[in-house]
Amino acid sequence: MGADPAVTGSGIPLQSFYGPPSDDASDYSTRIGDPGSFPYTRGKYREGYRTGPWIARNLCGTESAAATNDRLKFLVSQGQDGLAIVPDTATQSGLDYDHPWGAHLVGLQGVPLACVDDMAAMCDSIDLGAVNASFSTFQTPVAAQYVVNARRRGYAHGGLRGSIQNDPICARITGYDPGNPLDVTMRMAIDTVSYCSHNLPRWHCTVVNTYILREAGTDAPGEMGIGLATAFYYLDEARKRGVPIDVSAPRFAIIAGLHNDFFEEIAKLRATRRVWARYLTERLGAKEEKSRSVTISVHTCGSTLVAQQPVNNITRSAFQAMAAVLAGCRGLDLSCYDEPFNIPSEAAATVALRTHAILTLEQRVASVADPLGGSYFIEELTDQMEERIWGVIEKIDEQGGLRAAYDKGWIQSEIDASALRTEDAIDSGGLPVVGKNCFDEDNVIDDLIPIDFTYGQPNRRQLEWLGKYKQARNRSELQVGLQNLFDAARNPDANVFEAMLPAMESGATIGEVTGMIRMAYDQPFDPVGMVEAPVELRT
Repeated sequence: MGADPAVTGSGIPLQSFYGPPSDDASDYSTRIGDPGSFPYTRGKYREGYRTGPWIARNLCGTESAAATNDRLKFLVSQGQDGLAIVPDTATQSGLDYDHPWGAHLVGLQGVPLACVDDMAAMCDSIDLGAVNASFSTFQTPVAAQYVVNARRRGYAHGGLRGSIQNDPICARITGYDPGNPLDVTMRMAIDTVSYCSHNLPRWHCTVVNTYILREAGTDAPGEMGIGLATAFYYLDEARKRGVPIDVSAPRFAIIAGLHNDFFEEIAKLRATRRVWARYLTERLGAKEEKSRSVTISVHTCGSTLVAQQPVNNITRSAFQAMAAVLAGCRGLDLSCYDEPFNIPSEAAATVALRTHAILTLEQRVASVADPLGGSYFIEELTDQMEERIWGVIEKIDEQGGLRAAYDKGWIQSEIDASALRTEDAIDSGGLPVVGKNCFDEDNVIDDLIPIDFTYGQPNRRQLEWLGKYKQARNRSELQVGLQNLFDAARNPDANVFEAMLPAMESGATIGEVTGMIRMAYDQPFDPVGMVEAPVELRT
């Protein structure tokens, strides 16, 4: 669908990309390079979006697996080609949603996914071989649920496309995994990298979540500097576990935040690709092109949306989406205009999807790879951004490396200080936010679009269903599945992600799987001591 990308609306021929005149190339090839060429400043693919469009997504997760399935099918019917799924609070924390700590939040802020049957209900009637399923969670057992459900439905591992964030350090920084020691979640993370790198060739086993770092308060260089240092740490840890860099790195990706400073955000993504390429080549010894050219997806920053004059949020997200596309993102999730109030409505989600279509079909911004490449301003801003990103990485190195910087609290203090500066600037009016601290008079613009102010209620029926599910399981099969998982976690040479699969097949839940691995590390089954293990283990 759409007009020929090789010509303008007036018929002017367009190349797939543009570079400097042949008599003025100087250091172009080594400092910037063509699209699809080292150091990938200008994008991952030489033909840009002519190779294929970016994946259009909206985050989805609500009430129950069945309700989320209805919304996912609606979004696909409206043109969405990727599933972007966010679990509820308990699932995000590695707990079953009937846990006393999270039962009052079941189905709020995401979809409850305790077991494979939940995953099956969420994916019902969706062709898993035709979609790219992105899970916005740090909990790797969710990926195991997806793999087991796909296997039950007859899909081969090699055909599954998707991703799991699998970013335990970011999870700790942002409060999504407070109960598990980092050694436990790192074991789960690196074993997931190892298993997926060898068995799911089209699956991104680690998507480093710099978006949530930005939402927590970092600025652009801090977002990418901390995020990239984290990715490099995971790659090095995977290498220590026997996974070569050129096996793991192609299955890594980044989900970045796209904030309000239009040109700076474009420069940020361009600089990020360059830093990745050089670090992978010079410090980690990557040889393969797929290792040195990182895939970057983008989520427009929800924190930039405001409750006042919410119709303006449509404009904000559209400009952020434009910046992401001009910078060459490979996947794009748009925040919806009503997110300051509630989980996005179908109307708001449709507006976000239509923004993708307008950018592609009407504005035709996908015709040429890196169309701003060569701009004096953009190239200088990219150079400056790269320098500052390297500066953050070097500061982390000075702390003794990523793990030491985290353990000392240095990373958290940097994020907090940046967040405070931003809030002070908004409060003082130094950082304008239209409708909030300027142009904030009451007027008819507040009533231009309908907003649902009715926040959801915990889904009590889901709690009843999970209780019956647990009671109906085959206890002997569950015993074997969880015992084998525990034994694998005890064995440093075994792969715990691989052992999760038969445990999930036996009926185990996310909280039980995580609890078994915790116990193998001499931790209590339940991080808050409120739930007992469902089986007696042989130790």
